[in-house]
Amino acid sequence: MQKHHLYQLLREHKAECLCGTVAILILALNAGSIKEFIDSSQQLRASFKAEQQDNQRLQTEQLVSEQRREIAEERYRNHCTVIFSLSQKDHYTAITDGEPVLKGELAKLYRGQRFDVRTLPKHAFLPAGMEVCDVYGNTAKLVSDPFLHGLPVARDLAHTGNPDLINAAKTRERGIYSNPVR
Repeated sequence: MQKHHLYQLLREHKAECLCGTVAILILALNAGSIKEFIDSSQQLRASFKAEQQDNQRLQTEQLVSEQRREIAEERYRNHCTVIFSLSQKDHYTAITDGEPVLKGELAKLYRGQRFDVRTLPKHAFLPAGMEVCDVYGNTAKLVSDPFLHGLPVARDLAHTGNPDLINAAKTRERGIYSNPVR
């Protein structure tokens, strides 16, 4: 009895069955192409997502860079203390992140010598809270470092390329470059 119903159904819907069979054959014959298309679409979607993430990261970095530039320029406007080299008298040096800054009047005692900053008294260094800068456009704030027994070290570095502010700092603190600016 069920065969009869199936046969009757097929007879009544010949066109639909023929179209369905043709569609199944076309899908079977093109299964490889369809899979390639789906894989290609997924790769394209993944590539687009990665590109969007890169763009967001670059926009964030640009925003942070602009904010840090503004911080650096404000530090220069507030007359940050320009740092000098311990190797040579009246030569400028660059700020190093995480390093303490020796007071200028003590530089002559330690110029050209090797020493461990942990052995020097805390008062030999510029205090926490001070803002320091160099003639290369770098600025930093001195903060206490718990790993160096609370010794103030350069942190929160910010950079500007504003030559007017940098030149004003050089005019305030006359010196000679220890390394040429490129």
